[in-house]
Amino acid sequence: MAYVCETLSNPAFITGQQTCNKWVVLEQQQSNSFLPTLTAAERDDMILWFVGIFAVVFIVKAIRRLLNF
Repeated sequence: MAYVCETLSNPAFITGQQTCNKWVVLEQQQSNSFLPTLTAAERDDMILWFVGIFAVVFIVKAIRRLLNF
């Protein structure tokens, strides 16, 4: 169960820090997905990693083939 701060106190005079006055239960959507929802930026990063790894493996295999290893 997760909680979220609904209201904050006024900033303290000396430190400027705030404390939570009221906590509420975070309503979470029930998801049947194995992976969490991804943002577009996270999805693009994953695609770049997969393409990069594929390219490195392909290049290493080509170099090994050229050098007869």
